[in-house]
Amino acid sequence: MDARNPRRFGLIALSVFTLSQIAQSGINYFTRGASYFHWAIVTSIATIVLWYALPFIITYRLEKKDARSLGLAVGREKYIPYTIYAIIGLFFPAFLVGFDTELAIEFIEQIVYIGLAEEFFYRGYLLNRFCKWLGDWKGLFLSALLFGLGHIIARLAENGLRSIVPATQAATQAFLGGLIFGYMYLRARNIWPSAIAHVSSNMYIYRITALFSQILIFSNLSTS
Repeated sequence: MDARNPRRFGLIALSVFTLSQIAQSGINYFTRGASYFHWAIVTSIATIVLWYALPFIITYRLEKKDARSLGLAVGREKYIPYTIYAIIGLFFPAFLVGFDTELAIEFIEQIVYIGLAEEFFYRGYLLNRFCKWLGDWKGLFLSALLFGLGHIIARLAENGLRSIVPATQAATQAFLGGLIFGYMYLRARNIWPSAIAHVSSNMYIYRITALFSQILIFSNLSTS
């Protein structure tokens, strides 16, 4: 196989996405009613195999490329800025919302099969190949579209057609997020800025919103 043919590897990336969606849909469907622990273990294994390991194998064995082709490489000049960015984005908000066991567990989830996993797969792997195949803007749109599609498929497989409205809302948010995170990737040419932003927003946006809502309610009660 010609490692210089971007179209072939773009189509392979589409195939890997399709395979991952079939697997995730099956997991969500057949684990309905199962314990969270059971679902999380199965999902973690599937994510590690399909979103982490398989792209690595394709990149290193078929494409004959290295970590730069997965958006992992960072220049030394970025070490300090990225470290500061990670501290501010990932740990500073914990002082506002309060650090507890639930937050620690969610951080692990974000690393294993949510935020970081999605950035590695959708931006580092898929977006990278789509941009080489179709160009940056078409590749960005396609990767964001698949990101939204993946979210709606997962929710429909888990909750059935009765969840079509919230699933569509989640897919729309994911599509817009995919455009934002994808643009961040194209600017940085690595996944770390978008991964930090993705994990941080997933972990803190609702907690911070709830915190300020409580402060606002308490302030209104105090002045009434």
